[in-house]
Amino acid sequence: MESGYIKDPQLREDILKVKVYRIFSYIFFAAGFFVFLVMYHNFIDGKTIQEFFSFTLLGIILLPFLPAMSLSLVAHKTSIKNKAALKLYYEEEAKRKAEKIRAANENILKAAQAQQENAEAILDPAAAEREQKLDAALENFDGVGDDQSVERSG
Repeated sequence: MESGYIKDPQLREDILKVKVYRIFSYIFFAAGFFVFLVMYHNFIDGKTIQEFFSFTLLGIILLPFLPAMSLSLVAHKTSIKNKAALKLYYEEEAKRKAEKIRAANENILKAAQAQQENAEAILDPAAAEREQKLDAALENFDGVGDDQSVERSG
C-alpha cells in the first residue's frame, strides 16, 4: 500500500476507528489478564487438580477476555473493509494522476508547437505568411487529402 495524506474524510475516519478499536482491544486484554489472575487465584485456593476441570474454570479463563476478543474481531473486520476501500482509493488517485500527467503533456506539446510556429514566423515572416495562406486555401478546397484509390460514385 502507498502512504501519504488521504483526502477522503470518511476513509480517514474509518482508519481511525480501526486504530481505536485495536487500542481498546489491547487495553481490555491487559485488564482481562489481571481479572483472570485474580479469579484464578481465588478459584485455585486450596483445591485439588480434579476440581480444576470444570465449567467454572472455563468461565474464569474465557470471561475476562470476551471484550478484548469481540473488539479485536470488530477491528479485524473493519480493517478488511478499509483495505479494500484504500485499494480502490489509491487506484482512483493513480488514474487522476495519470490524467493530470496526460493533460500536462498535451499542454506542453501544444506550447512547444506554438513556440515553433512563432519561431518560424520570426525567422522567416514571408514563409510563415505563405504557409498560413496555403493552409487557409487547403481548408476550403474539397478533395485534398482524399484517398485517390477509392472510386467516387457520381
